[in-house]
Amino acid sequence: MLSPQEEDRPGRARAVARALPWIGTAVVLMLLLQRVDVQETWRILGLARPTPLGAALLGWALIQAASIVRWWGVERLAGDSAVTMRDLARSHLVGMSVNLFLPSGFGGDIARALRRRTESRGLLRAARGVVADRFLALHALLVAAAIGIAATPALQQRVSPQTLAVLLVLGSLPFAWPWLQAWLRRTAPPTASQTAGTLALWGLSVLIQFANAIVHAWLLDALWPGVPRSWMLAVIPAMSLLASLPVSINGLGVREGLLMLWLSPVGVPEPVALALGVLSLGLLVVAGLAGGLVLLGEALTPSRAGMA
Repeated sequence: MLSPQEEDRPGRARAVARALPWIGTAVVLMLLLQRVDVQETWRILGLARPTPLGAALLGWALIQAASIVRWWGVERLAGDSAVTMRDLARSHLVGMSVNLFLPSGFGGDIARALRRRTESRGLLRAARGVVADRFLALHALLVAAAIGIAATPALQQRVSPQTLAVLLVLGSLPFAWPWLQAWLRRTAPPTASQTAGTLALWGLSVLIQFANAIVHAWLLDALWPGVPRSWMLAVIPAMSLLASLPVSINGLGVREGLLMLWLSPVGVPEPVALALGVLSLGLLVVAGLAGGLVLLGEALTPSRAGMA
């Protein structure tokens, strides 16, 4: 028979696992704040030019709309012909809100899957579309970063073409899963229309990542103009990819540290890079607040609770 201490061990392990991202966030932020002149960062933010900021905010809104369209397309390809873009938009924003308080972007994916679950659609089936949507986003991050590195000679000295090729091949392997599954189960492979639809959604994902790099370039232009777009095209997708790892809360600290590291070679001072990280976080907070309003509206209107 297990002792009380042994019975409680799994609970303690889960508590430690939940606390680690918060601890990691606190440690990284403390190190960054000791390194950078925070007052200078706030001064730079106060001098930000409004026109690039407005363009970035509009671009960010378009990115969210495109992400909802991509998810809608994924669900339609998965066979859910009744799915509506309005319901997915609400769930997308709620997922953005949940991401503000959980490690990486996967907490929001769990929230999205839970909201897609119904009596006729179990959690596993609801999660398939979310997982497929997340894979398209992550693969597009990898492709966009590879294109940016290939277009920037200074970055090619840090990442070899061979390394990029290996990463692209490994990252593309999940695309072969439907054909492998069809071969193992002796079923029909994806049709030409399904393949074309998947490629179209993948192309949209790549465009979203390019747009995200441009949005961050506009944010940086508001603070420190003159950084090459190709450099931002390589840095921002790579930053987004690493910030999605479950080591901090919503990538806080990781995002800012990577910007300070990777923008330094093009002459961006650390306070400016930190200010860019603050603006980038601000975009996430705006989307999260919109999701909070969706949850508030559902709480005040019980008949809407439980909608996909």
